Amino acid sequence: MVVRTKMDAGPAKLRRRFTAGVRTLELPLVLSDAQVQALDTFFVTDTAGGSLRFDYAHPRTGAVIKCRFVAPPKYDLIAPSRWRATLQLEALQ
Repeated sequence: MVVRTKMDAGPAKLRRRFTAGVRTLELPLVLSDAQVQALDTFFVTDTAGGSLRFDYAHPRTGAVIKCRFVAPPKYDLIAPSRWRATLQLEALQ
């Protein structure tokens, strides 16, 4: 996010609105029943319902980043004992 300030003369000045950037990640995962239970436990207990930050390996770069949940995980049954989980995360820079 950029803030634009009009000057009396010359081009407008630009600056970042925030120094800490946030990027949104939407991650689809295919999970077993046991993995769904583990993810639910992680969301509810370890991240206090999504309010706490956690380390996550970025899916493209592999770099460990700080994240937090934007919303609870969503689950869709795609086969017996197979679930598609969709995670919405904020990557905190």
